[in-house]
Amino acid sequence: MKTLTVTAALLATVALAAPAHAQMVNPSDPSSVANAMQAIGYRAKMDTDAVGDPMILTTIDGSRASVMFYGCSNNENCKSLVLRAAFAMADGPSHENLGDWNRRNYVGRAYLDSDKDPVLDMALPARGSLPSDTFEHSVELFEMALNSFKNDIGWE
Repeated sequence: MKTLTVTAALLATVALAAPAHAQMVNPSDPSSVANAMQAIGYRAKMDTDAVGDPMILTTIDGSRASVMFYGCSNNENCKSLVLRAAFAMADGPSHENLGDWNRRNYVGRAYLDSDKDPVLDMALPARGSLPSDTFEHSVELFEMALNSFKNDIGWE
């Protein structure tokens, strides 16, 4: 009887833990990404990008940002995610300044867009789905990098 009680307790523990591990963020399901953003305290407004692929608009570290979906087939079944923040600046940093930033920082990729405005983005470590805690950690890392990036480019 004692073995049965211990076994039942272990099964109950596994059953309670399973939903936390089962929560996955999947680029092919934009609502799972939006829900994960909201679960960690960010707003998440569904939108589409210039080619019709899903995109989520949000605010990170007080700045407008987005979650971009890539590798989509007919604007669905996307394969990967990128966090992005861009800054319209009349007198922004040079390519050299952004190259220096990239060398000093291991999270994110800084570059100038076609309008010569600074952009920071970060591809998320997804191969299919990723656990919600990994997604949350990735967003936290991006937020720290974004804070550093804004200081370096002189964004106020």
